[in-house]
Amino acid sequence: MKNLMAMAIAVLGTASAAFAATATFTEWGPPLPGTPWQLDLWVSTTTLPNIDAVDLVIGWNEPQDLAFAYSAEFTAAMTTYLLNPPQYDFFGYYTNEVYVAGAKFGGIGANSIRVGTLTVQTAGLTPGFHTITISSVTDQNTSGVSFLGETEPVFGSAIIYPEPASLALVGLGALAALRRRRA
Repeated sequence: MKNLMAMAIAVLGTASAAFAATATFTEWGPPLPGTPWQLDLWVSTTTLPNIDAVDLVIGWNEPQDLAFAYSAEFTAAMTTYLLNPPQYDFFGYYTNEVYVAGAKFGGIGANSIRVGTLTVQTAGLTPGFHTITISSVTDQNTSGVSFLGETEPVFGSAIIYPEPASLALVGLGALAALRRRRA
């Protein structure tokens, strides 16, 4: 079972989740202190039968660097029409964020795809929890998936914590409290 604190795999729903696509981040595992976090990013929809375009703004309100690399399957699916290179800070419009997009005439033949891998530099990041979001609401309706002109907004988030050692201490403290309670 995955560590509950590793909420990078959790997708936060919305009130209109039945009409929205989801962005799911899956972590490669908590990194060693001071090393980058790596998260795979998937998008999926339950109401569209196929996907022919993906536009995502990966939100991050920290000064640390983000890097994004498209997956082989996304690259193969989208290069027949349009595959934008990841755009960082998007001409100052989305500060500290990454814009990724791709499109394919006729669709990719599926309603889910791994878009790529996000790398978050954690060196110098303050201890605690930091959120990465994809939200069509906060990015002026940019994040979405579509098929034949019908677009669904995309929502999802991941929480990273750059100091896994301190969380281990919290866990040890909780175990000690449980042992004391049982005794």
